[in-house]
Amino acid sequence: MADLDGLPVVFGITGHRDIRPEDEPVLTAAVRGIFERFRTAYPNTPLVLLSPLAVGADRLVARVAIALEIPFRVPMPLEEAEYRKDFDAAANAEFDELLAAADGRYAMPFADDNDATNVSDRARRARQYALVGTHVARVSHVLIALWNGKVSESVGGTASVVDFRRYGTRGTFEDRSALLDAPLTGAVYQVVTPRRSDPQTDRPAGTIVVKTRRADLDEAHDPFAPLYARIERFNRDRAEFRRDAGAASLSLGLKETASKLASRFQTRYRRALDLIYVSTTFGAIALAFAHADTPRYTLALAYCALIAVAYAAYVVADRGAWKDRSIEYRALEMGMLIQHVWDTVGLGASAADFYLRIQRSEFDWIRDAIRTVHHLEREAPPDTKRGVVVAHDFVAGQRAFFASSSEHNRKLCERFERVTDVAFWIGGVATLVLLVVSIGHLLPTALSDALAPALSLVWRHGDSCIRAIAVFTIVAAVSHEYAVRRAFHTLARRYAAVLQLYERALEILDAAHDAPFVERLGVTREVIREVGKEALAENGEWLLMQRELPVELLHV
Repeated sequence: MADLDGLPVVFGITGHRDIRPEDEPVLTAAVRGIFERFRTAYPNTPLVLLSPLAVGADRLVARVAIALEIPFRVPMPLEEAEYRKDFDAAANAEFDELLAAADGRYAMPFADDNDATNVSDRARRARQYALVGTHVARVSHVLIALWNGKVSESVGGTASVVDFRRYGTRGTFEDRSALLDAPLTGAVYQVVTPRRSDPQTDRPAGTIVVKTRRADLDEAHDPFAPLYARIERFNRDRAEFRRDAGAASLSLGLKETASKLASRFQTRYRRALDLIYVSTTFGAIALAFAHADTPRYTLALAYCALIAVAYAAYVVADRGAWKDRSIEYRALEMGMLIQHVWDTVGLGASAADFYLRIQRSEFDWIRDAIRTVHHLEREAPPDTKRGVVVAHDFVAGQRAFFASSSEHNRKLCERFERVTDVAFWIGGVATLVLLVVSIGHLLPTALSDALAPALSLVWRHGDSCIRAIAVFTIVAAVSHEYAVRRAFHTLARRYAAVLQLYERALEILDAAHDAPFVERLGVTREVIREVGKEALAENGEWLLMQRELPVELLHV
């Protein structure tokens, strides 16, 4: 999967095994239409299929994927040798043919107390099929169900998998989300499919119905379209980078691309913000001088032009969503990085289960991307020897980043505070001087006579004094507002606090460096799990804070 070109939309398949031969052409056409619709709507996004290759629906959809050159992976309910016992000779031959065309395969772990000695029991075997069905339902963005639409109590059957997908029923085998998380649900593209054992359906064979948690819809009204659109936007943005040569994994390649894109849009956003503040500042200053005798209209026009520049910068940045894209891609970068480290040390956990939990409505696509990549890469066994090094490098790198960023933001905060203070005090002194001049006739005669030359000078240049007050007041206000908008103080304090976490983690890892490898691996896993969870929580809070500081015009 390291060579997959982009962040995919993943399709899963569940369906009946006893499809009527006469329905296969119309079912094939319907499934092909779903895939082609997504290819047309999201041309930069690769499609991937998960199919367990059970007889019937699984294999029909896999053949459509092969015809359309869509890669597919095979999650199996049991180890391959055991799984094959459910097929006759002809079905095994077909299984071999399709498996040879697959992009990868993996077997599900045993559910509950199942093991190799008892899994031949019919009920226990049904649990394994339920496990693979719920796994496919959870990992896929779109679940295609070749289903007659009828309720069934069968464990692991099509109806139960569809219910899991629609309602996120807790307590099922693959639902490992935290208790306070909302259930993971998504769209089910039902392709109405009569069965040989029950040919009656309420709609013609091949009819497509999009089933969600609350309603049955047509294809044009898939409520999850915004999620697919975010994935498409990321893939469109990354098009010029393409695949990073030498990326060890899909997660690492996407992490590198997300980092580049985040930096690009962050730079654009900051330049736009700088242009807005500089143009607005000089525009306000021009307005303050616009009442001068010569030439009054020129400065007024300059004010209008500078405000127009600020407005243009705001519109371009807002329509391009530069701020949103920069922080979303930075969040994706962090999520992919944590997932890569966790997978390398063999934790087996999905970072998505700990990330952006209270921001799910806005950032579901990021969580889905992390979960998708984690499961697509699950076939490769972890290189734990390299993993302990990767984990140590990650902690050391984060420590260096937060140390540098904390100091950088602290210095910027102090710099803008100095500018604000100096401008404020100069403006305040000018205001005080002007006040003294305005009440000079009320001063004692001796004091008034002593200050007469200075008061006379200020009186002759009263307009200049007023302009100075206006200029320095504007500079103080804009400097303060810019520092708040960039959150220098908040970030400096926040990064300094996070730095302590990484310093402690690095101390623990360094202390275990000379321990036997098994012990060192155990310490590394424990530390990196906790560090990863804290890093994801901190990054989520940072993202939310940044979303509360959108690019805006200054009102002057």
